[in-house]
Amino acid sequence: MAYEFDRVDLHVFDLHLSLTPIVAPASLKPPMAFLSSPELYNKQFEDPPFASGDFRIRPLPRKSRLYHHFWRYYSGSFDKLDPWRRSLPFMCEPTGNKLSALSPGPGIKAFARPATYLFPFGWSNTITISLQGKMSPDIVKQFVGSLRKSRSGPFQLNGQDLGLSNVFGEYSNQLKKACFVDGMAATDFRRLDRFIIVSISRFTGDVVPYKAWTGVGNAMSAADKAMFHSLLLGEDVPMAQVTGSSADFLLTRYHGAGFALSYFERGTLLFLQEAASTKQRTGALRCFSNNILLCLMMMRSLLGFHAWPDTQSADDGSLLGQTREMAKLQLMAIPSRYTNPLCQTWFQYYGPWKNLKPVEKQPDK
Repeated sequence: MAYEFDRVDLHVFDLHLSLTPIVAPASLKPPMAFLSSPELYNKQFEDPPFASGDFRIRPLPRKSRLYHHFWRYYSGSFDKLDPWRRSLPFMCEPTGNKLSALSPGPGIKAFARPATYLFPFGWSNTITISLQGKMSPDIVKQFVGSLRKSRSGPFQLNGQDLGLSNVFGEYSNQLKKACFVDGMAATDFRRLDRFIIVSISRFTGDVVPYKAWTGVGNAMSAADKAMFHSLLLGEDVPMAQVTGSSADFLLTRYHGAGFALSYFERGTLLFLQEAASTKQRTGALRCFSNNILLCLMMMRSLLGFHAWPDTQSADDGSLLGQTREMAKLQLMAIPSRYTNPLCQTWFQYYGPWKNLKPVEKQPDK
């Protein structure tokens, strides 16, 4: 079937792990000392934004915690807000770099908005990209392919054509200069190179389920299924790869004909077809894809920290050991707090998450 896309929203994030703030507080520059202490961290969360290096650093806004769908459920508590215990991040907004996305074709507008989420144990760079205009599936596939492979696009940073890895690398280097006495020489471990979320926010075409709900009825052709996988991976995917019994992806079903495709280490495609065929729902779909970005970014960040060997071997009574257990509690709580179908299927099938042992209740003292 012929598909034409009018708006596609993409979210990209990476993950860097650094235990330095917790295990070596003296390595932090004075304005960033709050990253090493629960008390200072929680206090800084109540303070106004401040500048450090090429970033404006601010706590997650109260409005986001109250009204943003994911943050509201993730941070919710009957107790007093404890940002350290909840692993709530600070937002770092770049002020010294101007980022733009290059248009993938005539008549298509492209916009890019970067932000970095900062934790006591590392950070995640994110870029939200919006493509608006008449686009064929091939145009979207090629754009995603450039995100995955190109070294000279699809971005311009301060007027220079750069690929995604170089843009993320620049933001990470600038953040290390803002946070650490050693600047760019400070140690960090990149645990996730890039994860791409592709959300089709408006399209023209028939609404057809990816798979029939009851095993009978209307469903996408094998060619159309392969096309959507190609959009997500940025490369041609043969039909046999998505219709065989040994498929290496996760299918999540939403109400009606909505669905998501996930490759755990590469990305997720979101396509709520009924909503995407209605112009009035575009804003809601933008919020929806941003919620998925935040859910997966937080889940991967907490898992990366919790599973790191130095974290696992830390003494239970140490600050690192205590923070590890708080991360585990948050990970175990996400599926019950944020009941989005994608969150539920990831919790059920993603090995590092589903293998977390239930937290044992401690006896009353």
